[in-house]
Amino acid sequence: MLKYSYQYNLKLLGVPQAEEKETAKQSVDICLKLLKEMGIKVSEIDIDVAHRIPNKNKSIPAPIVYKLTRRLTKEAILQQKKEVNKIDLGRIGLKVNPEMHIADRCPTRERILDHDSELATAKFDCISENDSFDR
Repeated sequence: MLKYSYQYNLKLLGVPQAEEKETAKQSVDICLKLLKEMGIKVSEIDIDVAHRIPNKNKSIPAPIVYKLTRRLTKEAILQQKKEVNKIDLGRIGLKVNPEMHIADRCPTRERILDHDSELATAKFDCISENDSFDR
């Protein structure tokens, strides 16, 4: 079930923040502008939600994770993802960043799955054969 919920997520790395406290609406607008500049036909209906993920390294911009509503939109983006570095960010009101790229997989999913498996392992590691349980 968890894998299915991440199926349409993409991650946009290296996009400068418009403001220090960026709202979800601003994140969606940034995604829409970038995708349109890449030549992809998208509308607000195509992006379910978008938000920044907190980043420990303050020298690089926090990534934007966005969830798409359609598989075809995701496929179109992935086919054109190399075009993201050719965008003139000044035209859409952002600072230039040569490290910008789109990632298909969100590491958040792996961290959640690893955390769940660690918890499951920990439950069994702390129980020995000699332990007895009273009801």
